[in-house]
Amino acid sequence: MHCNRCGKLLGPSARFCLKCGAAARHAGATDDRNARYLRRRSEISGGQWFLGMAILVAAAAAAVWFRDYLPPPVDVVGQWSGSFVPAEASTQPRAVRLDVTHMSWDGSVQGTVAMDEFLAPLTGRVYGHHVFLTADFTRAGAIAEPVFAAAGTIDGAVITAHSKLALRQPTQLSTMTIDSPLVLTRTLTELAAPPVAPSFTPTPTAQPPTAPPPSPPSPVIYQQAPAAAQTTRAVDTVREYYRLWNLGDFRTMYGMLSSNFEAKHPYDLYVKYHSLVTQIIVDAEQDSMPYVVHVHIDSHNREKDGSLTHAVNEGRWNLVWEDGTWKLDSQDVHETQ
Repeated sequence: MHCNRCGKLLGPSARFCLKCGAAARHAGATDDRNARYLRRRSEISGGQWFLGMAILVAAAAAAVWFRDYLPPPVDVVGQWSGSFVPAEASTQPRAVRLDVTHMSWDGSVQGTVAMDEFLAPLTGRVYGHHVFLTADFTRAGAIAEPVFAAAGTIDGAVITAHSKLALRQPTQLSTMTIDSPLVLTRTLTELAAPPVAPSFTPTPTAQPPTAPPPSPPSPVIYQQAPAAAQTTRAVDTVREYYRLWNLGDFRTMYGMLSSNFEAKHPYDLYVKYHSLVTQIIVDAEQDSMPYVVHVHIDSHNREKDGSLTHAVNEGRWNLVWEDGTWKLDSQDVHETQ
């Protein structure tokens, strides 16, 4: 190694030049330090790149997962009804009725929930189209002190949820948890009568004599309902019929049938058949004819061997105006799935 200033040959361990006194520069040591610095900087840069990519991937996954939770919460204020139908054959179905009385800007809800004859405070939260509800019946006087919880999604007037019922026996230390799907439908409100146009009677004019009118045709089964039927649509009757089915109120359902339908289906056989359906969801639409309602039915059924099956049906209900209200008279429904 030579001196950088005067060029004198220096020893390998010399720290300064004996001729001019300049500090000796050890190129090998400096190059080693530079190499270590560059290598360390490259390792840090590579780690930061992988960390940044991991954060981006996690953020993208979170955005996809929570995309349904981000929109403003859906308004659930009102009354909802459904049925808690556990899979255990030994556990009886329980009617569930919600009355959501208050909902804040952040989606927090308050109200009451009734299960059978017991009533308890209801709390929960709505995130976009997702809803979470809880209720504690400990102070409601229930024998088993159940704690109710449900989580699901809102689609129009239907809440489809998965619910749990924790039964805490006062005389025992153990807690039994029962799982069940739960479908809640918003209670229908009474429809207001549409305004009636004023009647107009033209002044009679003299008419030449004509032949007697022909005899009227024989009556048909389904006729235009009287003016009183205009305040109630047949589709609302069909929707109420299936809502009561989810509640297991077969007595009221049977009263919504026409006398012709009841004559063909005795009540005992009617209840025996309809009680095999654990849950049923219907999408009903009014036809242009006031006595026809089109239905799309999604049902879960319990077979004789205890197994659960799923069926989808489509078709129509024909109704008649009887005893001052619409009555379900006959149906033409076929299975599609």
